[in-house]
Amino acid sequence: MALIVKGGSSFSLEEMTLKELYDLGSKGKEQISPKISTLSGVFQRLLQAVEWSKNDNAKAKEYIVSLFYGTGLIETFILVPLELLVEKVIHRASDKRYFNKEKTDINPYFIEDESIRNVWKHALDLIQTDIEKGVVFYLMDGQNRLNSAIIPFRDNEWPLITKDGSELIIYDDEAKVDHNINRMKFSSEKEEEEAIECLPKNIQDYFDNIKVPVAIATKGELEKLAEILIWKNEGLPWVDWQKIYTSKWHTKFREQIGKLAEEKKGKKIVDFLSKLDTKIYHKELNGVEKVIAECLCYLNKGYFPNPTDNSVLLDFFDGKNEVLKSEIDFLSKELRNLAEVYKDVKKININVIRNYLMFMWSLKKGHKKLSMPSWNIEKGVHFASEFKLLNSLLLTKKSEKKGKYWSLNWQQVETTVDNKKKTIIEHKTGGYVWANKILGDDHALARVQHLRDCFLERQKDLIDENVITKLATDKMSPIEEYYVENDRKDIEGNSIKPFDLSKYHRGHKIPKADGGANGLGTGNVKPQLASDNLSYGKSEIPDYDISEIPDEPIQP
Repeated sequence: MALIVKGGSSFSLEEMTLKELYDLGSKGKEQISPKISTLSGVFQRLLQAVEWSKNDNAKAKEYIVSLFYGTGLIETFILVPLELLVEKVIHRASDKRYFNKEKTDINPYFIEDESIRNVWKHALDLIQTDIEKGVVFYLMDGQNRLNSAIIPFRDNEWPLITKDGSELIIYDDEAKVDHNINRMKFSSEKEEEEAIECLPKNIQDYFDNIKVPVAIATKGELEKLAEILIWKNEGLPWVDWQKIYTSKWHTKFREQIGKLAEEKKGKKIVDFLSKLDTKIYHKELNGVEKVIAECLCYLNKGYFPNPTDNSVLLDFFDGKNEVLKSEIDFLSKELRNLAEVYKDVKKININVIRNYLMFMWSLKKGHKKLSMPSWNIEKGVHFASEFKLLNSLLLTKKSEKKGKYWSLNWQQVETTVDNKKKTIIEHKTGGYVWANKILGDDHALARVQHLRDCFLERQKDLIDENVITKLATDKMSPIEEYYVENDRKDIEGNSIKPFDLSKYHRGHKIPKADGGANGLGTGNVKPQLASDNLSYGKSEIPDYDISEIPDEPIQP
């Protein structure tokens, strides 16, 4: 009696020559679409192209040498036919529980939740698109070996010679010649190089005919096929995020993340995010993709998820939340601006990214609890550079009191040190340093408010430098904004204490009924004592001279 394991998988074990594998996975000279695809990242752990290319492609060269020695033949390439996937995905993407009119043929894979079905419909579109391109297999395991070693070596992208002085000696029995691959020069045109085309023809043929083991999936549930990769690499540490990112290969959210994190097109973004100094965001743990996912979550939901809790991100993978194209475009643009500004910085903190995105998104979309200035940013990189400066200044725990930016922390204490009567500023609870310690609503609000107030202090300079331009608006802003705009003075030019601001109204120089404007930047709205404002009625407010901004901090 035959036994059937529910959810089990099966594979056909075969052998392929390196030339056959190369022909399937490479466009070759004919530029024909490859029959093996890894572009969609299906079943793939992070492509470690950077690691394989380090130290003059040392890791890739080691693998090529191991193929000559025969020791590389113990590693199996695993392929999944697209036809097998289509059969499984169609069932999950179906809107109907039954397949025929008699309703006798039940679909065991039918999914009640429409959002989940849409995820599988997206997977079906991905697979069918690849089929139309001529793709036959998805490479389940062996991407680095094929794409970072075999194909570039055979395409003559780099010589086999290594810096460590290791030798590969091949003895030609017929010609009675020893070929020291690391020392002999086979072509005067490629001096100091020994790419495959420079090797004797018999050595090239030898390499092409080396056979490697290949396992082709013939049966298996999608989820189990995805898990095979995890099980196969069990000796390497897999974090929960990696397992999710690998198993959710078929989702639209996975594709959106992948496009932003592509090694070639998104290299600037990848290089920048790889500088994060937190282990959870390490590149080899798919940390780059995790940062992108969390940023997209913020743009879509309005908050950053707890880095140790992936449940919110799962809702995006499962189609319960959907990221908009405008959010993806925004993230791509702003990460590139940050990458340019921080290109010479070796390590960065995750809060650099969070703070910048929160502030920029609030400028673009507005804020639920804060009124944001209406600006059009003309020079994105210059503006990001300004953020870098202000963010760094505000994060300084103890610093000499320089400039007006220090007056913007909510609570400060002046002290003396070293008996030199040197005034310093200590940031206490409620300041920017405090706000950056926790990722919560109050703390996030404080971060954006501090940055907003700093940028408002710099508004005139940024306009003069054509970094920003004001957008016309007639929307009334909170009195705090008019307070800053009018240099913390009332209509008569008197300084307003922050704790007295509640006694003031927003008074119009030219009454609204007579066509007076509401918006920031118009100069028509000024802080005015509530009693005076009510008595003015429709009368105009007298103008006053603007002097230097006092040092009193703005209270929350």
